[in-house]
Amino acid sequence: MHYVCKGLIAFVLLNPIASAQTVDRSQLAGKYSGRAQEQGGGPRWTDMAVTLGKPSDDGRFTGSVQAFRAGPSCSRPLPASGEILADGSVRMEIKGGGDVPSGCERTYDLKLQGGNRLSGTAVFGGSKFDLDLKKVGD
Repeated sequence: MHYVCKGLIAFVLLNPIASAQTVDRSQLAGKYSGRAQEQGGGPRWTDMAVTLGKPSDDGRFTGSVQAFRAGPSCSRPLPASGEILADGSVRMEIKGGGDVPSGCERTYDLKLQGGNRLSGTAVFGGSKFDLDLKKVGD
């Protein structure tokens, strides 16, 4: 019995799916605003408005992202989709095609922080940006 208990504890600690159950998915949905700044002190930045829908039971969600300094084609709200990964991080993408003009594709790797914040990185056109968003509404 002693070995069974130790084995079960090790399974729970090492299994990423088990730890994903601790993520409070309901905290993700809402409206956020913030800024993306080019890494390495680069000159490019943009203010952003992000709206995320309530995640489904499997962690997938939809929303929209507006990068205000992204140029005329990409500065309007663009449809995004994503998911909460097993480690609790958030992966979100704006995929090309349909309602998204060519060149507006983006990928976001984020973590839900305390104080209703999302932070992480974004890739716009091959450049990496640090991203910090604060929740501003539901």
